[in-house]
Amino acid sequence: MVTASVTLHKISGNWQAEIDGVLQKARGQVLCDFQEASTDEERIHFILSRDLIKNIPWLNFFIQNCKKIHCKSVEKSKCHRDEGNKFFQLKNYEESLQCYSKAVVHAPGAEAKTEDLALAYANTSASLFHLQRYQACLVNITAAKENGYPDRLLHKLLLRQAQCQLYLERVRDAHTSLQATKQHVKSLEDLDQKKAEIFLREVSNFERKLQNAVVNKNNEDSLKEKTKLPDLSYGRNQVVTQATSGLKMEQTGEKGRHLVATQDLGAGDTLIVEKPFAAVLLPDHYDCHCHHCFGQLDMLVIPCDRCTQVRYCSQECRNLSWTSYHNVECPYLDLLHSVGIAHLSVRIVLVAGLQFLLGFKEKLQNLSDQERQSGKVRVGGVSEDGIYGRGYLTVYDLMPHSQHLVLEDLFQYSLTACLLLNILQVSGWFRSNSDGSSACDATLSRNADVVHGTERLSNDAGNVLDKEQLSNGTGDLLDTERYVGGLLLRHIQQLVCNAHAITELQVTQATDLSLVETKSQVRVATAIYPTASLMNHSCDPTIISSFDRDSLVVRTVRDVKKGTEIYNCYGPHHKRMSGPERRQILREQYFFDCQCNACQLDEDQNAMYMVFRCPKCENGFNEEQTDFVCSGCGYHDNSLAYKEKAGLAKDLFLQGIQRLEAHNITGAIDVMRRCHKIRNAILHRYHRDLTETKDFLARCYAIIGDFKKSVRYLKESVSSIQTVYGDSSIEYANELQKYAEVLVSAGHMETALTATNDALPIFKVHYGTSHKSVTELDELRCNLQRNLNLT
Repeated sequence: MVTASVTLHKISGNWQAEIDGVLQKARGQVLCDFQEASTDEERIHFILSRDLIKNIPWLNFFIQNCKKIHCKSVEKSKCHRDEGNKFFQLKNYEESLQCYSKAVVHAPGAEAKTEDLALAYANTSASLFHLQRYQACLVNITAAKENGYPDRLLHKLLLRQAQCQLYLERVRDAHTSLQATKQHVKSLEDLDQKKAEIFLREVSNFERKLQNAVVNKNNEDSLKEKTKLPDLSYGRNQVVTQATSGLKMEQTGEKGRHLVATQDLGAGDTLIVEKPFAAVLLPDHYDCHCHHCFGQLDMLVIPCDRCTQVRYCSQECRNLSWTSYHNVECPYLDLLHSVGIAHLSVRIVLVAGLQFLLGFKEKLQNLSDQERQSGKVRVGGVSEDGIYGRGYLTVYDLMPHSQHLVLEDLFQYSLTACLLLNILQVSGWFRSNSDGSSACDATLSRNADVVHGTERLSNDAGNVLDKEQLSNGTGDLLDTERYVGGLLLRHIQQLVCNAHAITELQVTQATDLSLVETKSQVRVATAIYPTASLMNHSCDPTIISSFDRDSLVVRTVRDVKKGTEIYNCYGPHHKRMSGPERRQILREQYFFDCQCNACQLDEDQNAMYMVFRCPKCENGFNEEQTDFVCSGCGYHDNSLAYKEKAGLAKDLFLQGIQRLEAHNITGAIDVMRRCHKIRNAILHRYHRDLTETKDFLARCYAIIGDFKKSVRYLKESVSSIQTVYGDSSIEYANELQKYAEVLVSAGHMETALTATNDALPIFKVHYGTSHKSVTELDELRCNLQRNLNLT
C-alpha cells in the first residue's frame, strides 16, 4: 500500500500534460468537428461520445484507489506524537507543536474508540503552554477532554488548565480547576505512589501561587472572536443586496453591467461586503488555514473525520464543509489540485446542489420566456422579483466569453470539465441526490470503514468516463449528467475572467533577529464574488479590496462624484506597469482594449522614473540607437556602458539576497553597498531598482543594530515611494509604518510619531478601523504619545 500511495501522489499532478497530449492528437479533423459544437452541453457530449479521456491508465488507477490514501492511521498519529516528544524534550516547542498538530490530523476520531486524538490534543496543549499561548492551550485541553482523554492521566491536564487560567488572571476558574485536580488524584486507586507524591508537590507549589493571586478579572472566556465585518456605508441596496444603497447597477451595450454612484461618496466608504458563492483554499495553505472559512489556525486544529489533508478552525466549519462539498471532494483532492482553478467550478456545482440545479434549468427557461414575451433584454443575475443577490443565478450569468476563447483552450477546458463530471459520477453524487437525499448520507455510508484504515473500494469506481456505464442508467440521468457537465464547462470559462484571489497580509523577516519586516499580500484562496464582478476595470481604480477570512470588503480610495462609475483594477495598475504591458494583459486575459483615462492619456506613472539618468543635469535619458540622449540638456552618452553597469548591479543584488538568506549579514551589506553605488550613479533617483536597494540596506543595518544608517536609507526610500505612488497610496503607508518602527529603535520618537500619524489615515481609508495594520499602528501611536508625555 505504501508503494501505491507514493505512485498516486506522483501521478495525480499530470492532468495538464495529459490533456496537452490529447490536444496534440486531436489537431486536424477532431478539432474541426469539435468547433461545430455550439453549446457547452454539445461540447461535453462531443468529448464523451469519442472517449477522448477514457483510456488514461494512471487516471483509472487513481480513481479506483484514491480512497486508500490520506486515511486516518493510529500508527502514523503515534509516530508524529513520538517525534514531537523528542522535540519537546529538547525544549524545541515550535517543532514539537508542528508534530503534535500532524498527530491530531492523522488520529482516528473518538468514534474509533482509540485514545490517539485525545493524546495528540493534550500534547499540543503542552507545547502551547510552554510557548505561553495560554488561551490556545485551554482550547486544546478542552478538545482533549471532549475526545476521550484517559482518566488515568486527566489530573495532569486539569493542573495545566488551572495554570493557564491563572496566567490569564481568571483566578476563580483556576481555583475550580485546582479543586478538580485534587479530587481526581484522590479517586485514582492505581496511581504510582512515588509519581503521586511528585505531582502533589507540584500541586502544592501552584496552590501557594494561587493564594497570592488577586481576583481582578471576571471569569470571562477570552477566546478571540471573529472580527465583525464593517457595515455598508449609506445602508444596504434593495436591488444589489451585497452593495451599498449609494450605488446602482446599470447596463449598456458598450459597458455591459456596471456600478454607478447614486450620490457623492467619500474616500474610505464601504461599498460592498460580500461572502463568496463558492471558494477554494490553495493546497499550500491547507496546514495553516481553515479549509472552509480560510481563517488562520492559531488556536485549534479540527481535522476532517476521514482524510488527513484538510483542517478546520471549528466544528461548525467542518460540518458546513462536509455537507456542502467535502463529502464528495474528500478522496479526490489530489486530482482536483491538478486541474488548478477549474477546481472552483466543481465546488460551485456542489455548493448549488443537484436538486437546485435541476429546478434552476426550468427557472432559466421561464426567465427566457419572459424576456421574449416582454421584448426587454433581461439583466443578467437579476431574479424574477428584481433582486441581484448572491444566489446561483448571479454566478450563472457571469460572462463565459466562449466566443473569444482560442479553440484549443476551449477544447482543453472541455476535457477538464469531463474529468470533473466523472468525479461526480464515481462519487455517487448523482444517485445520492436523485431521490432528494444528501450526498453526505451516501458518502458517510461509503466511508464507514475509513477510520480503521480498511476502506473498501467503491463498486462504481470503474473506468473513467465509461460510456457503457453511463448509459446503463435512464435517459433522464444521462441528460442530467450532460447538463451538469455543461455547467462545469461554463464555470471554467467564467473563472478565467471572474475569479478573485483571496489574499491576506503576511509578514516575513529575513532572520530571527530582524527588526524590519517585509509585508506582502499572499494569495491563499480563489473565490467567485458575483457582486464584485459587476465592476468594470480601470488602470486607475476607484476602490481597493481587502478580505476578512473569506469575506470581501470593497472600499473607495478617493472621493467619488454622483453619477461616476465605480472601477476595479483587474491587475494591471498604471503606477506599477507600463501602458503597453497593461493593454496586452487585458487583451489576452479579459478580451478588451482598455479605454480608461490612464490608458487614453498613455499615462505610465513609472515610465518617467524607470530610466537611466544624465550625469550632467539628472534628467532622464532617451535611447536613440546605440546612444542615450538627455531629455533635459541634450547630453549624449554610449548606452552600452550603462547597460553593462546595470547588469553588474543586478548580479550584485542577487548575491546580496543569497547572503541575507544564508544569514551572512555583513556579506550582504558589502555587496549591496557596491550595488547601491552603481545604481545611484546611473539610475533616476526614484527608479524602482534603486529604491529596492535602499530598502534592502535599511533591513540589513537594522538587523545588526545600526539604526542610524537604517533610518538614513529608509528616509530616502519613503521619499521615492511617496513620489512614485502618491501620498495617499497604500505603498506609501506601508513604507511609513516600516520607517516609524525603525525610528523608534533609533530613539527618534517625535519623528516616529509624525510618520505614524501620516500613515494611519491612509490605512483607515484603505482597510477601515479594525484591520490588523490599523490596530498595530494605532497601538504604536499611543505608546509614542505616552513616551513623549503627550495626551
